Amino acid sequence: MSHDCPVEARTLDDLRLAERFVVWALREWRLRRGEGETRPQTLRRGFHHADIGDGLTPFCDFMEALVASTRRPLDVRCMNCPYVSPDEDRVLDAVAATQRDRDEIAQALLMDALPRAAARIAAAHLAAFAHKMAEGGLVLPRGPSLATDHVSICRATNPGIALLQ
Repeated sequence: MSHDCPVEARTLDDLRLAERFVVWALREWRLRRGEGETRPQTLRRGFHHADIGDGLTPFCDFMEALVASTRRPLDVRCMNCPYVSPDEDRVLDAVAATQRDRDEIAQALLMDALPRAAARIAAAHLAAFAHKMAEGGLVLPRGPSLATDHVSICRATNPGIALLQ
């Protein structure tokens, strides 16, 4: 199906089930919010079928915090796009980090689009969503941010941090 989304290196075919669920939820929320729905029925059904129905509220709260405080337009693609946008990839990476209790990495990733205080608030909602996913058996694979230098990521979220050896 033809569409106008830019081509990216990563495609939906490259994603595992848990990652596809997150991308679907991002895109569905964006689509339904544009139609005026705050807690879309399609998301409710999807979260219910994935056995993480109680993850819907923290997910929607995360999205509201993200949209309310963003410093730039977010690239969440249309439902027909076969590519994963850089912003969608960043959320996937943040969910994977949070599922491994690396909240500081998730917060640093969110700071790409959000001011520090807003990233902290959004990260808290994202953590609740990510943990509900994990409880339901949807664990994302380790993202690229988990393989990078953790000291520099920690400094990004807390510039006053000093590590002593």
